[in-house]
Amino acid sequence: MNLLQISMAVEQLPFEHLLVIVLCFIIAIAFVFINGISLKLGDKEVAIGGLKRLFAKRDADVFVKERLKKQIDEIDESMTADVSDLIDAMSFKFEQLLVNKHCWFTMDKFIGLIKRALFKRVRRNNLKIKLCESNKAKYVEQILGEVKAEYRILQIKAAAVQCHDQYMEFTVIEPEVREVLGTFFDETHKIVISKIREKIKLYEIAQSEFKTPELRKQSCDIPIQKNRQYMTNLEAI
Repeated sequence: MNLLQISMAVEQLPFEHLLVIVLCFIIAIAFVFINGISLKLGDKEVAIGGLKRLFAKRDADVFVKERLKKQIDEIDESMTADVSDLIDAMSFKFEQLLVNKHCWFTMDKFIGLIKRALFKRVRRNNLKIKLCESNKAKYVEQILGEVKAEYRILQIKAAAVQCHDQYMEFTVIEPEVREVLGTFFDETHKIVISKIREKIKLYEIAQSEFKTPELRKQSCDIPIQKNRQYMTNLEAI
């Protein structure tokens, strides 16, 4: 039967029969569109339609994305905690700068001054970006400038109280302060690099769990690229 004969046969069908055929065709298309079918073509499998399957994949990917974000946030929190612990652990080094030179209260004020400048970096700065933007000397000089300004205020305040304890000129202790801040930079540098490595590892593990290319690129591929660039910049310092 050729196409002409088929066309003539269809034209002769009652309207009700044609309506049923059209409805069945629409239902079949809708079924394929929503549920999808898979066809085997040799070693390859071709998927046609499957809106329901696509939604299921996206739902699964959203779950993986949210879990990954939580894990990354935990790494960021642990990095902040580790740098904060570093500052507290360095208190002994700060004490050595003025040991046996001042009363305890004056020395405690000075230690608090340096720690505030460092904690400010933890709270307000994105450490990995700031460390990438600055070399060690520039980073130390920025903090040293803040410490020097605050130290001058302490000198004025100390001279006004009854104990009359006087802070020596900052130039006397500046080399030691610079050295301590350099140690802070080095140790923070190590912490940040180790946390970036942890992040990259998590992203790489999660890559195979994503079903849709768009979410895999957004949640893993791009962050891996960014963090590898951070690593390159930090290791070059």
